[in-house]
Amino acid sequence: MLQSINDRIQGWLGWFIVALISVPFALWGIQSYLDVGGNKFIAKVNDVEITPAQFDRAMSQQRARMQQIFGKNLPDNDAYNALLKKQVTEQLITTEVLNQYANENGYTLSDQSLSAAIRSIDAFKEDGQFSQNLYERVLNSQGMSLAGFETIYRQELSTAHVQNAIMASAFGTDAELQLQQSLKNQQRNVSYIMFNTADYMKNASISDDEAKQFYEEKSFRFMNPEQVSVQYIELKAEQLENEIPVNAEDIKKSYDEYVANAKNNEQRKARHILVNLNADASEDDAKAAKEKITSVKTQLDAGASFAELAKKNSDDEGSASNGGDLGLVSKGMMVKPFEDALFALNKGQVSGVVRSEFGYHIIKLDDIQSANIESFESKKASLEKSLKESGVQNLFYERAELMANLAYENPESLDLVAEQLKLEIKTSPMFTRASGSGVASNQKVRAAAFQDSIIKENLNSDAVEISNTHVVVLRVAKHQSSTPKSFDEVKAAIVSELKTAKAGQIASEKAASIFSGLEKNSTLDNWNSIIASHKKDTTSLNLVKRDSNKADRQIIQTAFTLAKPAANSVSVKQVKLANGNTAVVAVHSVVDAKVAADKTAVAAEQKQLADKKANQEFAAVVAAIKSQFEIYIPEQSSEE
Repeated sequence: MLQSINDRIQGWLGWFIVALISVPFALWGIQSYLDVGGNKFIAKVNDVEITPAQFDRAMSQQRARMQQIFGKNLPDNDAYNALLKKQVTEQLITTEVLNQYANENGYTLSDQSLSAAIRSIDAFKEDGQFSQNLYERVLNSQGMSLAGFETIYRQELSTAHVQNAIMASAFGTDAELQLQQSLKNQQRNVSYIMFNTADYMKNASISDDEAKQFYEEKSFRFMNPEQVSVQYIELKAEQLENEIPVNAEDIKKSYDEYVANAKNNEQRKARHILVNLNADASEDDAKAAKEKITSVKTQLDAGASFAELAKKNSDDEGSASNGGDLGLVSKGMMVKPFEDALFALNKGQVSGVVRSEFGYHIIKLDDIQSANIESFESKKASLEKSLKESGVQNLFYERAELMANLAYENPESLDLVAEQLKLEIKTSPMFTRASGSGVASNQKVRAAAFQDSIIKENLNSDAVEISNTHVVVLRVAKHQSSTPKSFDEVKAAIVSELKTAKAGQIASEKAASIFSGLEKNSTLDNWNSIIASHKKDTTSLNLVKRDSNKADRQIIQTAFTLAKPAANSVSVKQVKLANGNTAVVAVHSVVDAKVAADKTAVAAEQKQLADKKANQEFAAVVAAIKSQFEIYIPEQSSEE
């Protein structure tokens, strides 16, 4: 089941779950320690509130993901941040809707499946084996309980099960596949005339009065941005390293735990034969199941092949065809009666009949794989480092919580925070909402500094989590409101903008004149006559597909919106490009594609079509599910 979910997960939900599995603790920063007041919420689904802490964690995760994809090209402005905020809010609402839907409709994950999923997480492994000690230690260092993590992780996997159930049945028909292949591989003979704005700049003149009028009408565009300087105190985990001593006794204790855990992490290669028996089975069914398993056991005792008997008799469809092979099994993966029987066997031994909630089992132990236990000397350095890091992290969370509380309880000054934590109050240079240097290069810091309560009421900020090991509290030291730039400062930019706009208008008018003539006479001869007088501006692409990069994307897209031309004619359209230029695009002919006969290519396109339809169906179902829930977003309600 888990592999099926993994194979089918798509889109934002897939990203959320994969992120949770691969970096389980990226979501669990220290923000939960720092939310010290108020009953605010970002949104509400039925009676369940989505808290600011959840929003902050999701925003951090989404920013990290975007940073990884776009690097230095990632925007950092108000418009982008507003869009990101809206997307993250919608994602959290959808996640909560699906969580509630999963709970209401019985999409729950068994303890056995949850245990197997957790044991597969690399963050909880030592020497390739799941470590219970490491599992508990890492969660503790992140401020999470085992129960808390397992509840959330179970919910995420259950939600993924909902998605899988919706998407697994999607498929594309042969007719749809043929249409997709035909459209995707269709070719068109395209040419176009480009009317470049730059060519008409010499014809565009702007008077001082025009520039002045534009300045007066659009003065809001020419403003010096609002700026602030802040006083701040920052706490970093690295500052606390000297406060965490690690002695030889601690290292020895940690090593003893490592050895004990390694021994407990023994894996056993097992086979089994299962005869199903439900808890509510009739007496006749119970008797038949008992007779069947007893017969199998008798044959085994007489020397029959375990694998062959499993193939013929086992009701476990997942393992029967492989001779009952279950692969490697660790403690906690199986139900207790099965586990107790398996771990009581010696290598090569076959168990008696074992009763579990699934029915009757006979188990064979094929092999035992014990963990490779390193010597104390070889593990000493890594254990010391781990103890140091764990201690620093715990102390960091304590100090961060204290910092947040002190700043909140003493909102008119940072002096007490600095005194109690023995930290320095620093002052930043002036910065804007969009950019800053030093600590203000962080978007979260800038967002906190420009909050109304911070500026207008002159209060301390909440603790700002820059990373899992770096926290800041701040207050405004100096505030400078937005001010208009003088006309002389912006005159050159205004003239340049107006000249470009006027030149672009001239180019569009020239193109419109050509296009108007072609609408009246779209013969190929007329097109050839026109391009003869615009040779330097004409480009012939010949045959191109929809995904061609031979020309501006808008030109290709425009060409594929045009109707198939009649014989000895062209289909034409005028298009204004994003760069300000204007093109007149002509399609000479359309070459329909042949449907691919290659089986591999067909299979790949069939899967692509099925995945596309699965995503469409999932989006439609989610929208339908959401319509059944009461969803409230405070900001939207106040704006309406």
